[in-house]
Amino acid sequence: ADGGLMVSSKRENHTTRAWLLNRGLQASEKWPDQETSEGGRLKCDGLSCLYRAGGPTVALVRDAQALREDCAHAEIIVSIVAVPRKCRDPGLVVDRFDLWRRGGQAIWLLPDNKYRVLSVAEARGSRLWSPKRPSPKK
Repeated sequence: ADGGLMVSSKRENHTTRAWLLNRGLQASEKWPDQETSEGGRLKCDGLSCLYRAGGPTVALVRDAQALREDCAHAEIIVSIVAVPRKCRDPGLVVDRFDLWRRGGQAIWLLPDNKYRVLSVAEARGSRLWSPKRPSPKK
């Protein structure tokens, strides 16, 4: 809420330091492992986190056991585990296969449960050294 940065990694690394430097911050805020963040926007349990900030609800999934509940409550699913097709109705799903195909993705949360997404592949385009990855068969 105050423009700070929360990092889910347990340790600070080069990427974390670069993000902090870019934002003009000295340190990241504490990521709530199994609690609610200050301000109540991020609520986590041992399997996933839900982020609510006036736009679409975002589920940050760490464990496949969280998918059934999170798919029912979130408009956006970001998951480090594969997300089954039956869970792809919330609106936007980004799982490990989407990251493999399209690279990292920036998601802007907009009012009225809308969002905008830009992937590395879209921004970069297709190059000889980074060809377009095949999409899954439907």
